[in-house]
Amino acid sequence: MFLLLAREIRDQIYDALLITTITDPPQSVTPQRLINPKDWYTYRSRVRVPWRLPPNRGSCFGLMYSCRRVCSEVVESIERYGGVFFELELAAVGIPYRGEEESEEDLQSFYPSEEIWPTWIVFPLCAYPAINTSGRSVDATSRELMAANSKCQNLHVSFKVQTLGQFRWPINAGLEYVPATLFAMLAKFLLVGPLGPQSTVKVSELARTRGSMWDIDTLSVNVMGAGTRFMNPYDGRLCTVPNEAVEDAANGLIGHMETLCFSGALSGRVRVVRLAVEGEIKHEWVIEQGRRLLEAYKKDWGAWGWVIEHAKANTQQEEIVDANPGHPAPISREQQRSFEPRCCLVQ
Repeated sequence: MFLLLAREIRDQIYDALLITTITDPPQSVTPQRLINPKDWYTYRSRVRVPWRLPPNRGSCFGLMYSCRRVCSEVVESIERYGGVFFELELAAVGIPYRGEEESEEDLQSFYPSEEIWPTWIVFPLCAYPAINTSGRSVDATSRELMAANSKCQNLHVSFKVQTLGQFRWPINAGLEYVPATLFAMLAKFLLVGPLGPQSTVKVSELARTRGSMWDIDTLSVNVMGAGTRFMNPYDGRLCTVPNEAVEDAANGLIGHMETLCFSGALSGRVRVVRLAVEGEIKHEWVIEQGRRLLEAYKKDWGAWGWVIEHAKANTQQEEIVDANPGHPAPISREQQRSFEPRCCLVQ
């Protein structure tokens, strides 16, 4: 029955599915997975970013698997817009830790630690679609298509502030938790796509997989939350986010995003980066495509989780081995295939 609809109507359905909201995140972080603030410093070395609602296979997954003709039409809709759209919400939560000499005023002005709680809002596909129209084998076509990076037209990140105080932004012997987490999540997206940020695999290990890398046309970050109310997950009190907390988060992000944009780290992978505050664009950086991150900085950036290119591999071996010593155990071929864009491949 679906194919009996006019092509114009089917295209409208495809376009709507590509930007469909898959979840409505709660106003406040729920307390189920929170930790005792007094145990934060011993726990932090093994804590992972807590994804509240892991993404399904995408709002377009069912249509992509219905038949070859519908899959082809969905791909045409995606190509018409220059790639797929993703929206990610990051709830930035301050951890109220009280030391023996800290007063209530200290806690309201500065949080020693933070957490990032991410939720996918728009998630059309877990892998970029590919169709075998050449008559050749699927495996040969897959390898050829994987040579080109997958396309994300817009990755929109809502940075929702949920604190009464300030986050830690300055660089002190490395990136602080919030900017380091944001950098690592972006690197994982560029490295293996939308399934990367919530992966528990280290970035250095993901770099040894052979899945398709992703390029982003427009990366936009919107810092928001001033005047909104949220429940303190540790004591149940309703709190109102002050304007100063949002302004501080925006100012902290500006410095790190300028470093990211001017360093050459995004060259060839991202076209433009925008920073907005409460929906109003404040800064825009057009990436200089010919510039590259200096070799002297690559080791430090790699330690912060900034790895966006596949590591060199010995394809003659059964396992992929990183050229750099001291890394964790090699990734098996089974792990490697788990990041290949097969879920939307029409066979």
